[in-house]
Amino acid sequence: QGLSPAFLGIQLMVDFFFCLSGFVIGATYLGKIHDAAGYGLFMWKRFARLYPLHLLTLAVGVVGGMVVGAGALQPGTNPEVFSAKAILANLTLTHSFGVTSYGSFNIPSWSISAEMFVYALFPLLALAVTRLRPAANLALILAYVGITIAVRHHLGLRDWTLAWFDGGALRAVPSFWAGVLIARLVARDWRGFAPP
Repeated sequence: QGLSPAFLGIQLMVDFFFCLSGFVIGATYLGKIHDAAGYGLFMWKRFARLYPLHLLTLAVGVVGGMVVGAGALQPGTNPEVFSAKAILANLTLTHSFGVTSYGSFNIPSWSISAEMFVYALFPLLALAVTRLRPAANLALILAYVGITIAVRHHLGLRDWTLAWFDGGALRAVPSFWAGVLIARLVARDWRGFAPP
């Protein structure tokens, strides 16, 4: 953002990623998770896809933190990035839940933490998009955003579109939900649509 004003809204591309992810997961899994075993398999597949690379980048970050801690390098950002207290949150993929006071180790991995959170909510969101009208889903998504804005403002937190370590998991919900809703609309209403 310091280089050009053109980058001021670039953080919203993460929200587009959550929406795209919701669309892909919705298009693939809507109507296919019927019981606890199906949900467990779904979560295992999501975990197996994301966690190994997350674990590898976390290990690289921990080694980097040890190098900084030994005084061989100066941290280029906030020293809390390499806080040993944040290792558990990173290992459990809860580092976007507001349990750390700063981004840690592989900072962009907060979005992986948030992604796992919305995967866990997927059956509930799938229920909403299959049982409620699209307008009702849209109203609920907008209400969620409005409540999030009000609560974050009341707590003195940054704008919700800037949340990452401090509630990024909750930030991902409306975009992911919208993606699931779009997948449902495409599958149900627009399947036969052929542009002129």
